[in-house]
Amino acid sequence: MKLSDFPITNKWPAQHPERIQLYSLPTPTALKPLQCLKKQASPMSLTW
Repeated sequence: MKLSDFPITNKWPAQHPERIQLYSLPTPTALKPLQCLKKQASPMSLTW
């Protein structure tokens, strides 16, 4: 699959396609995956 297969990428195109694209609302539950990715030092892009 390519990023263009997902409708959300039409609204927010990936600036860095090699990174994990995290689309989320700023809620406590949504912050948990962000914290996990930070601990793993994974390259990512965050869209609120």
